[in-house]
Amino acid sequence: MSGMGSIEFDGLIQLKKNLEAAIEGMPKLQERCANALVDRLKEHAIFYTPVDTGKLKDGWRIKRAKFANGEAVAQLFNTVKYAYWVEHGHRTGHVEGGEPNENKRLTLKKGGTFVQTGFQTGRFMLKNARKALDMEKDEIVSRHFNKFLRAALRGGGSSE
Repeated sequence: MSGMGSIEFDGLIQLKKNLEAAIEGMPKLQERCANALVDRLKEHAIFYTPVDTGKLKDGWRIKRAKFANGEAVAQLFNTVKYAYWVEHGHRTGHVEGGEPNENKRLTLKKGGTFVQTGFQTGRFMLKNARKALDMEKDEIVSRHFNKFLRAALRGGGSSE
């Protein structure tokens, strides 16, 4: 069999080295994907945030992803104190008398009089933003992974 010629494995050896380098670069890929997703989530959250003074829209902040314990975690939060109540809804004050409407209900007080209490429904800024992101997340992650894989196969390691 030695007379049949030789096979050069240089290309396969280089591919193996490239793939090993790519495996080492996976944490960076996970960080990039998490950061891309949280950036897009912030865009959606800003879109769904109601505007009164603009303070609530300006309050969105991101904590960038860091790879630790096998995962990359990024955070989106709002620094405005009342953001939670705008997101989930809240009770409004109560006024004696008046006509009830769809946002108010009548509650019986001890003395037999009715007090009108209201509830401001939530705007669900983050909930709606997550729904919007769910429709895009596969494409965002796929785009980053394909770029990473192309760079790995070319021998460029993890691309930035």
